[in-house]
Amino acid sequence: MPDGFEIIKKGKDLLLPELQPGWKESHDGYGLITVAATYVVDKQTATEFYRGMQFGTAEAGYNGLKLHKWSISHDNLGTMKVVGDYIGIDGSINEGEHTNCQVSASNGLSSEPLTAHPNFYQMASGYMEVIAGSTYAESDLGPTVVKPDGTKGKSYVGQNGACFERETGGRFIGFVDPQYKTLYGKTNYLSPTTQYSGIMYFQKTSAYVAKFKKMIGTSSLSRNWIGQLPDLLPEYFGSNFVASNGQ
Repeated sequence: MPDGFEIIKKGKDLLLPELQPGWKESHDGYGLITVAATYVVDKQTATEFYRGMQFGTAEAGYNGLKLHKWSISHDNLGTMKVVGDYIGIDGSINEGEHTNCQVSASNGLSSEPLTAHPNFYQMASGYMEVIAGSTYAESDLGPTVVKPDGTKGKSYVGQNGACFERETGGRFIGFVDPQYKTLYGKTNYLSPTTQYSGIMYFQKTSAYVAKFKKMIGTSSLSRNWIGQLPDLLPEYFGSNFVASNGQ
């Protein structure tokens, strides 16, 4: 500033950041709150004031929103403007510990070996007849196999022409009886699958984060991984699920 001139300041000294009108609050419907707020502060006293700043209090329903990112503009007259983006969890949702999970699901088909079918060796719930069964007898339908003593002999056939290398089962050779047209020559079946994926936010200790990490890639027959995690699936999904093995 040229000699002989000085800034005459009136009003607030802005030694502390002053929240400006027009800040915006957004709720995602699952418990996540984001706020975009603008502050003005005196440049001389603003050294890193924005680092670690929280927005609001639990009493006001914000549960201490944490500063996620910020931008700064160095304005005229010794002030600077800070725009902060805050993120946090609604204190009325799960006591503010975590948001509800945003779940999506997709159905599909995967090709699986017939031997992995839950009804292959023994009767499974919902079926009238087992596919291969668990008892097998020598048959001319199948190929010649090498016996445990090194000699060659007939292979063994069970239900629906299911052929095995040994009387006790062993290697599954295939379906060798052409009268069972739906199975003859088949080795795989189409298995329906349902995949769930979701996003949730939580503010907990590092041990809690480690618990989530440990469960990555696992499946569960309950909504909360047998009490290890919060309820990840909404109530309308139900509480009990059937695994691919029929259990």
